[in-house]
Formats: sequence, C-alpha cells, structure tokens
Amino acid sequence: MARDKKAKRKDVARPLAEVFRVDGVPASATRKKPSLVSPSANSTSNSTSTACESTMIETLTAQNAATHDPITCCQMLRTDVHSGLQTAECVRRRQFHGYNEFDIGEPEPLWKKYVEQFKNPLIGLLLASACVSLLMKQFDDAVSITVAVVIVVTVGFVQEYRSEQTLEQLNKLVPPSCRVVRDGHETTMLARELVPGDIVVLSIGDRIPADLRLLEAFTLEVDESSLTGETEPKHKDTGHVHHSAVDNSVDSLTCITFMGTLVCNGRGKGVVISTAHSSQFGEILQMMIAEESPKTPLQNSMDVLGKQLSLYSFILIGIICLIGFVQGRNMLDMFTIGFGSGGDSRRPAYRGRRHSGDRRYAHGETTVTGTGYGFTQGNVMVNGEQVDSRSHPDIVSIIEAGVVCNNAQLKGDTVIGQPTEGALMVLARKMHLDNVSENYTRLREQPFNHDTKWMAVQCSSKSGEVVFFVKGALDRVAALCSSYLSYDGSRRPMNEEIRQRVYHYGRSLGGTGLRVLCMARGESMQSLCLLGIVGMLDPPRDGAAEAIRVVKESGVDVKMITGDAAETAVSIATQMGFFSASTDTCLTGPQLDEMSDDQLQLVIRQVSVFCRAAPRHKLKIVKALQSLGEVVAMTGDGVNDAVALKKADIGIAMGKTGTDVCREAADMILCDDDFSTILCAIEEGKAIYHNITNFVRFQLSTQKCCRSVSDCRINRVPSRESTERYANSLD
Repeated sequence: MARDKKAKRKDVARPLAEVFRVDGVPASATRKKPSLVSPSANSTSNSTSTACESTMIETLTAQNAATHDPITCCQMLRTDVHSGLQTAECVRRRQFHGYNEFDIGEPEPLWKKYVEQFKNPLIGLLLASACVSLLMKQFDDAVSITVAVVIVVTVGFVQEYRSEQTLEQLNKLVPPSCRVVRDGHETTMLARELVPGDIVVLSIGDRIPADLRLLEAFTLEVDESSLTGETEPKHKDTGHVHHSAVDNSVDSLTCITFMGTLVCNGRGKGVVISTAHSSQFGEILQMMIAEESPKTPLQNSMDVLGKQLSLYSFILIGIICLIGFVQGRNMLDMFTIGFGSGGDSRRPAYRGRRHSGDRRYAHGETTVTGTGYGFTQGNVMVNGEQVDSRSHPDIVSIIEAGVVCNNAQLKGDTVIGQPTEGALMVLARKMHLDNVSENYTRLREQPFNHDTKWMAVQCSSKSGEVVFFVKGALDRVAALCSSYLSYDGSRRPMNEEIRQRVYHYGRSLGGTGLRVLCMARGESMQSLCLLGIVGMLDPPRDGAAEAIRVVKESGVDVKMITGDAAETAVSIATQMGFFSASTDTCLTGPQLDEMSDDQLQLVIRQVSVFCRAAPRHKLKIVKALQSLGEVVAMTGDGVNDAVALKKADIGIAMGKTGTDVCREAADMILCDDDFSTILCAIEEGKAIYHNITNFVRFQLSTQKCCRSVSDCRINRVPSRESTERYANSLD
C-alpha cells in the first residue's frame, strides 16, 4: 500500500516538471540540489574528540561563512553534514560557548533603582527644603515640593526601566524550540541548547534560532523585517559569495540566515555558525549595553539652571544669616527664612523640568534611515497622457501577464501577499484590469525560486486555449523568449541585437532605483513571446518631499542611512530633494570602515546619503555629528537601528512597521510612519520649549522680586504669605 502511494505521488509530480520543461530540461532540474560530500561520521567524531581537547571550536562570522562553501564551513566547525554533532560534544561546547540566550545579568530590584534616583544633590536640597517647610507648618509648600520631587524621580526611573526593557525584547526573538540533527537523528529541542556546529532544519513558519550557514535551500525565502525593517522577503540559497561581493549589508549574504528572522516560504537546512552574543543580534545587544542614551538639550539646560540656582541659594542663605547676626536676631529664625528663600529659587527649575516630562524635541541635525512602503493611487500616464486599455494594447498585455502570473490580492487598500506582486496588482487596478485573471483558469504553477529566478503558470482561457505566462528576472526570462511583442501588437522574431537592447534598457531602469521584472507569454515554454518589462519603485509618501523642503528651510539637515545599493539610495534622495550630485556626496559602509573618526567629521557635513550601512556605521555617523555639536534625531524601524536610536539625542521609531526593540530604544514613536509628522513635532516642541523658558523666567523674577521686598524689611520677620500670594495670583 505504501509503495502504491509513493508511485502515485511520483506520477503526479512528473507532469509538472515536464510541463515547464525549458530546452529539453525540466524546470526542477535547474535547481541543483547541493551535493554535500562530508567525511564519515566516525572520522569526524574521532578527529573532534582528539583535536578539540587542545583547541575549542570558535564561531564563524556571517561574512566569513558566506565566502566558503557548505562543506568547508562544516569542516571548520568540525561537524558532520548528515549526522550532526554527538551529544557529548554538544555538552562540551556548551560549557565553552554557554547557552543560546541573551544573558543581561541579574536584574536590580525595582525599589533599589527608584531609591538611586534620590542620589542627585539637587533632589536632596529640595527634600531638605520640604522638611524645613514642614517644621515651619507651611504644609502647602512641603506638599508641593514633595510632589514635584516624586514626579521628577519617577520620570528618571521610568526612563531607566525602559532602557532595560529594550534589552529584554531581544530575548523574545529567540524561538523556544527548533528541529536539530544530532547523533544522526532529527529531533525537536530547546533553542537555548544550540551550540556552534549544530545542524538545524528549517520549514515554513519557523523562526530561526541562531545565525546559520545554509547547507540546503529549496525555494527558501526569509522575512528579515525584524532585523532590517524591510518587508520584502529575501531569497536564500547555498552558493558562497565572492570576497569582493561581501559588504556590511545583510542583503549581500544570501547564504546566511540570521537569528530572529522568519521563514516565510520553502525549506532548508543550515549549520549554526554563531549563537547568542556572537550572533548578529548579539553584536547589536553589546553595542546597546555599551551606549548610554544622552539627555536632550532641554534637559541639559534645566540641569545647569538647577545647579546655578542651588549655588545662588547657598550664597543667599549665608547673606541672610549674616545680616541677622549683625542685627542681633535669632539665628534659627534667620536660617529658616534664608532656607525658605533658597528653596523658592530652586522650585522654578524643577517645575520647568516637571513640565518637560519625558518629551524630547528634535532640532538641528536630523538623520533619517530606511524607506517605507505606500499604497499608490492615481492613473497610468505615458508622456503626460492617461493610458487606457484601448489606446495601448501592448501595455495591456504586460499588465495581463503580471496579474495572471500572480498570487497577491487586493482587499480595499491593503495588499495581501508579497509587495512586488502587490505592486503589479495596483498597476492593474489603475488600468481597471485587476479582474483579468477571471478570464483564465490556472492549471499548474511553477513557483519562483532563486535558481531559475522566474515564476510560470499554465492556464486555460475561456475559449479552451492553453497559455503560459512567465514573470521574473529580465536576463532569465528574455533568454527563454524566441519572439517579442512590438508596439502595434504584432509578434516579431527575437534576435541577439534586440535582446541586448532590452538588457541595456533594463539596466538603465535598475540604475535609477527601480526593481525590474520581465513578462512573457506563449503556447509553450519553448515558444515564449517577450511582452515587456516593468519597473517598480516604492514612491515617497504624499507630502514627504514638501516636508523635507520645509524642514531644510528651518535649518534641519536631512541625511539618509540605508542598506540599499548606492544607485537606489541616491535616486530616492534625489527624488526627495535633499541630494544634489554637484554639492552632495554618498559614502558606503566599506568607505566608513576605512575612515577614522576625525576623517569622518571633516566630510560628514557634505554627505547626504550613506548606503550599505551596518548598525556600527549608523552609530559611528551619529557620534560624528554629535562631536561636531549637532543635535541628532534618528528614525528607524528595525533591530539594526536600535543602537543608533538609543545614542541619538532624539530617537524616533516607526509605530506601524517598527519592531518592539526599536520602539523601546526610541524616545518618540511616529504612530503614522509619516515623515511630515516630524515637522509638526518640531513645531510643537519649539512652542513647548518657549513656554517652559517663559515660565521659569516668570517664576524667578516674580518670586525673587516679592521676597526681596519682604526681606528688606529690617524691623520684623519677613512676611512670606503676603508677598507670595500676589506672585501666585499672577502665576
């Protein structure tokens, strides 16, 4: 019975491979299964047990592992490709590397953290002032001072607590369990027990438990939005990357999967190259622990004012006591009067600080990172004229292929599926062709994979005609076509000259930052007709360019930090209006590595775009700007932005697409993910800043004026109530 079922499955699978045969070779054959020739398990075990006694297996960096083939990586980690590690070896390695979890140390008790906030000398002075007011039976002053101190201390406690919560969010990215090959058997175990050299099995829906070098990958796609903030799934394969092609961006490491990312399609197998603190997330964690979140300029100003007022208070207390001594008055009464006057001078500063709360206000230098996705609206235009389905039949054919060879759906203004396929559906809706797929019945499908780089579907029209639709990478799809569709809708033979012209035009579109796809159709895979190419770009949000223009006019310098290629980054920055080829420059991650801090400070004012940037580069950029005296605001949405968000004067996280780690590290959350909202925040922040300044000035001037008049009365003890009643009524 089992044999009959296997035979039946084989018969069903065979026609699918034969249907999408290309030049006599089934499409499935184009995906080369990795041929891994590993040393025997026994030899590996023996060599491991002897060699590892003197040397311990070190972890591999993602860049190092990506430049070696799978077999070499397994040999470097002394593991067997098929049987994995032995249990005894895993125990020994765990003693050296520790558990696969982020250990942030024993948490300090909350009450102790709260008490430490009272160590500030200014807090002590205010509490002393409250005690004196209590002894003088001035209960209203004692209560108001105590409440103000509690508010300030609580705000500081909450800020410190949120910083530690940021580190704890990283632990949530490690899955509780995973499938591992050990002792030659596949088993499910706790992810925290993984060690370098373990073989991990991946399937759809799995969250990757550690940094892996892929050994097998079958149509494997990984959602790396938790790390990079990019929502487009990344295709993964087993091929190693040449040394010259490896850079600091995650995108270039196509054979590496990172801890905390999610498998959204396909299946695979990988060897653990690093765990916990040595992983990509671990490096970010260590940088976050090393960096302290700076105070805002407003908070620094209030701290300076508080220290100055405290100094003046002691001087005033001394003068009043000296005058009382000369006049022969009771020194206890004079000390009480002097301390009350000094306490009044300190309260305005902390009232202003209480008004500022936990807000942080952006001005000066703004650093922007990342790009967003938006649902485009409008019409399709050609040379300024609206296109309809009757005037351009060639364009209709391209859109039709993009809709039929598509698995995305539109529900209102929401795209369900991959963003690239969703963009094709949006294009079809603009042309009122989003229902064209109803004219066809899908018979079979060849999914997209990273080896073939195209997707194909076999359909039957209402007339019974069998049609193949193909979409994918320009070079791969164009190579399959034997003809092309001209502007008049006629079908003409494809030759090498035409094919090279298509390649050249596609590369020119790619150079402007567009993502290029090629469309084709035919009666069979051997008689495909090239319909055309489509260039897609995530457009800036409505009003974003105008907001940047207004922000720049207000004295804010806008910079972009991204992991994209230089061409794409420069194209987007040019569209947004903050990059000019004549005055601005672009720096890459490798160039930043070659620069010292002093060299970067000399050129950073002229740099508007930073591309192929890693988390350490973002941190380096923020520090360079701060060293020049700039106030830096940083926006971000991924874990790799968290370090720079924490170090920046004002960290701004995306509310919709931002990760939990990113939001916890930030000072402000942009709920609508719209850059133009930052402009409103700057305006509101300036208004609040001026209100606080005016409030402090008013409090200082009125109270000191009233108290001075009262204190100058020589014949009797100064009247506190009569003078302050007038000041408080003005307040």
